[in-house]
Amino acid sequence: MKTKLLSVLLTLMLVLSCSFFFAGTTRAASASISASGITYPAHLYFGTGFVVKGRISSGVRLTEVKVGVMTTAGKWKTGYYKRVSPKTTSYDLNRLDSAVPISKLASGTYYYSVYAKNSGGRTATLLKKQFTVSYIGTSGASKPTTLKKGSGFVIRGTVSSTYKLAKLHAGIRKSNGSWIDGKHFKVSPASSKYSLANMDSKIKFGSLAKGTYYYTVTARDAYTGAKRVINQKFKVTSAASKSTTNTSSAGTLSAAGRTLSYKSAVISSIGSQPVSGPCGIYAMAYARTVIDGYFAHPSYAWLIRNYGLGSYCAYWSKAGGSSCYYLSAKSCYKAALTQLANGRPAIINLHNSKTGNNHYVTIIGYRAGTTYSNVSLKSFIALDPGWGDKKYLSAMPYSDSGLPQCVRF
Repeated sequence: MKTKLLSVLLTLMLVLSCSFFFAGTTRAASASISASGITYPAHLYFGTGFVVKGRISSGVRLTEVKVGVMTTAGKWKTGYYKRVSPKTTSYDLNRLDSAVPISKLASGTYYYSVYAKNSGGRTATLLKKQFTVSYIGTSGASKPTTLKKGSGFVIRGTVSSTYKLAKLHAGIRKSNGSWIDGKHFKVSPASSKYSLANMDSKIKFGSLAKGTYYYTVTARDAYTGAKRVINQKFKVTSAASKSTTNTSSAGTLSAAGRTLSYKSAVISSIGSQPVSGPCGIYAMAYARTVIDGYFAHPSYAWLIRNYGLGSYCAYWSKAGGSSCYYLSAKSCYKAALTQLANGRPAIINLHNSKTGNNHYVTIIGYRAGTTYSNVSLKSFIALDPGWGDKKYLSAMPYSDSGLPQCVRF
């Protein structure tokens, strides 16, 4: 009897242990959700597509699969994710490729996420990776079309990026795509915005030979490769006729010389530039004083903020000026003389033999006996930012600049 009872107990225990084993196996199977071959974006440029790939597998039927874009706050982004109920134990994510339009995302930072749930109640976030969408563009950019040989071109406009700009390359290229030596410039702004006017004095349109060229600006941020944001084709034609600079078209000069009137008290209130400071910016303030008869904001802070946009670079257009580079110093001085003959000041670039630096002064007059044929640097009278006063250039340690430049008003 005891033997029979023992046998029954052993059988019952074996049945129960098997039941527990199979129940455990079922629970383990229901908890199993895995993924393989999933791809995800890392850094994309606006308008760039991405192919959804990967496979999800489960020990029991999948009841929900969700794939797509989430915001940085962790919410699924409407219109950029897809939710399905496969009711199978595996699912190919590529089937959702057209339902997740990543190429239409605005620039910014996002998460790419893959989520699944099965009939056993198991849920799993199989992937959640951050990625960026970059965009670099321009606003207010000037673009050349046709230039006369020897004429300059004023560069202006702003390059903006979603993220900090890592590199910016601007200048003139040949038709074959190669950059022209001495006529292109590279910077590493480390800012999300950069003013192209900073390159105005670096890229010399005025010394181009007759031909066809491209004005090109490329930029890249920390995440994406270089993007060409400006690629303007332009032509340089034959030089302007000499009649545009002779005395008949330029105005009559006085044999006794001439000095434009200005208010010395206002120039004194503006003061002189700091050592190694923004001479071009101060020259702009002097020019406006001569033209307007007053200057409402004679402070260093205002000048830097408004005429330099926070830097030492002179933004000529902010004072109503336009810059032009010339093939020779003589041509530059004729242009300045034309301004004076018409009652307007000019700003020219010269070389300071004492410091070795380029220097800007405001031309307000010319000496007796000056003509268009004999004009030279020594012919001029200027308001000199280095001194904050009127100077005869014949008495100063100045010489012709290697980059003849005249800013006209």
